[in-house]
Parts: sequence; structure tokens; C-alpha cells
Amino acid sequence: PADPIVVHTMTDIGFVRDIKVFDDLLFTAVDPESDGCVLCDDVGVRIFDFRDPTAPVLLSEIGAPTSWVHNMTYSNGHLYVASIGEDEVVVFDVTEPSTPKRVGDWQSDNVPFSKALHGMGQPPHDMTAKGNRMYVAHLTGFSVVDISDPKNPTTLADMPVNMGMHNVWPNEDETLMVGTQEIFGGELTLWDISD
Repeated sequence: PADPIVVHTMTDIGFVRDIKVFDDLLFTAVDPESDGCVLCDDVGVRIFDFRDPTAPVLLSEIGAPTSWVHNMTYSNGHLYVASIGEDEVVVFDVTEPSTPKRVGDWQSDNVPFSKALHGMGQPPHDMTAKGNRMYVAHLTGFSVVDISDPKNPTTLADMPVNMGMHNVWPNEDETLMVGTQEIFGGELTLWDISD
């Protein structure tokens, strides 16, 4: 850890906003708004075989309408994508990573004023999936979502938070969750999520 060495560099994959590695797969998410669309190519997610980190192999791409991806998470062979342009979390079955299949979606029903303020509804910002639950940070707060059926995610709780949440992270036994706000002076908060 004191002397990291670069073993491979990837280029021409858009403005990468988020990366995740699960089950020997590398997922890269592209957020074209971040660079003024200089690197736009209509691809939101790329999936690589990452068994050999020195030579990742591109397996597939996910594009329009899921081409503006801010963040993603993974659980049980399914990739959950924060699709900003679609204003929702989109679910892809990636058990066959060479042919990802869109199988579901989820939107928050939290506080309705954000559409008037920002021209969009409840765009998901950051997510963490653990087992059968997904924790979603969004413009007006956070949500806890049941993903036991990835084709039909259902909201267990919507929690409004002033000025929304930047990210959320539950502990191992999912009794506590930490959240942060992406604003000046924003708080780091600890939530009891045992119920």
C-alpha cells in the first residue's frame, strides 16, 4: 500500500464518474455532463472482464437511454444504475455480462418540489446495495428499497433530508447508516435503520 504501481491505464471510455469491481467484473459509469459532453459517445456503462487487472477485456456496453450514469451498485448478479437522464434507478441483469438485460427500474416518491426547482424529479445520486436492500441517496433525502425481486424494487422507506443526500453507506448488519450532504457545511449523519 505504501508503494502502489500502475499496472494498466484505460482511455477512450468517456468521462468516468464511478467505478465498481464485483465478481471479477469492472463496471465503469460515464456522466457526460461532468465534462460538458466533450467525451460523449452515448455509452453509460461499460462492463469488463477484470480477472486480469493488467489487461481488462471489454465485454459489453449499456447505452441510451441509460447514457448519463452518475453512480451504480451491484448485488446478486444485478447492476443498479443511477440513470440521471431517466430520473430513476435502472436494474440490469448482468449474470451474463456480455449481454446485460434491463429488467426493472425504481423511482423515489419522496418530496415533489424538486422537479420545479431543478427541472427533474428525484434523480438518484448514490446507492449501496447489500443483500436484499438498496440504500439510495437523492436530491431530497434517501430511500431504503427492497430488491429481493430485482424486477420489481419496492420502497420500504423514504426519508426527507434538507438539501438531500450525497451518499449513503450501511454497516455490515444493516442496523446503522451513514449519510453525507454535498453542500457547504453539510452534515455527516448517522441513522438508525434497524426498523
